[in-house]
Amino acid sequence: MTKKDTQCLKGIAILMMLCFHVFSQCGHMDSLKYVLFNKDVVYQWSLECQLCVSLFVFVTAYGITAQYIKNNICDAKQITLYSGKRYIKLMLSYVFVYILSFIFGLFKGHTQITYFAGGIRNAIKYIAIDVLGFAITYATPTLNSSWWFMSMAVRLIFVLPPLILAVRKFGFLVSLMFLYFLYYTFDFGLIDYHYVVIIAIGLAMNNSYQIFIAKLSQLSHNIFSKIVAMIAVVFAVISVYYRTEIGPLIYTNVLATLLVCIACALSIRAFKPVKIVLSYLGIHSTNMWFVHMFICYYYYSKYIFGLKYDVLVYIGIAAASLLVSICIEKVKKIIRWKELTDYICKKWDALIKKVSFA
Repeated sequence: MTKKDTQCLKGIAILMMLCFHVFSQCGHMDSLKYVLFNKDVVYQWSLECQLCVSLFVFVTAYGITAQYIKNNICDAKQITLYSGKRYIKLMLSYVFVYILSFIFGLFKGHTQITYFAGGIRNAIKYIAIDVLGFAITYATPTLNSSWWFMSMAVRLIFVLPPLILAVRKFGFLVSLMFLYFLYYTFDFGLIDYHYVVIIAIGLAMNNSYQIFIAKLSQLSHNIFSKIVAMIAVVFAVISVYYRTEIGPLIYTNVLATLLVCIACALSIRAFKPVKIVLSYLGIHSTNMWFVHMFICYYYYSKYIFGLKYDVLVYIGIAAASLLVSICIEKVKKIIRWKELTDYICKKWDALIKKVSFA
């Protein structure tokens, strides 16, 4: 999977997340007018767009595994170094948006309502837990309900290394059976995404995903590449829409995720505009995830849903989230947030290099 594939998959994932939250979670469906499909179809599709979590998990697991292979990361010091840097980058990206959200929420009264209803002592505890991304884990108040995935993202950083090493040492099938045992014995907090993780590791380990896409691309040329891409998209859409009816989510998540990945890879190779749009959205996907609920749920729902038509509502929230993300990145650049991140990563690098690992 190339970097561009990853960006485009993140673009698809954020579009699905917006659909899920806008149409099935905000309670405004009865007030909307539907252009392309009726309300029941839109509602069902929005529910199935929860697959966005599987896509983010797959991309994360695949990307981390690919980095482990590329840099031959295998001992404790290398793992600690790499995991720490990834954690620092994730948290600083989140903390920046959190600080802005906290301050903006003070003016809107949202911060006070969220944290301070139970007194100062509880407020300090709630803020500390929320800024670390573990509000969902400890069932404490959070400024934004969509931030629950932070606990999953952090957990993946530290759960993936032993899984990668297990697949490398014992092979894919043995590791799959072992994970099956763990799923029904221990709670890793991965919910229904255990097999998405292990499949992503296996595909990255032997590069089979990239080989498969290359083979498909060789079979289709010119007009045929577009036909093959469109067929793949149809199968992907069907797998997403009917995944809850096919079987347990722990299995159908894997099937739908893989089909979406294949459809994405073929589409961005056959249609250049698709590649441009999805990759750009992918670059901004993290910020869009962090902020979109503030726009469509907490602060500006009457303006977003005041657009009346479902298509306009969806375009409105996507455009607004993207615009906020662009502004966030501009502010980061002005205050040199990336330089701060790089500085902390270098300090972490220097610290770990001084530590002796037995």
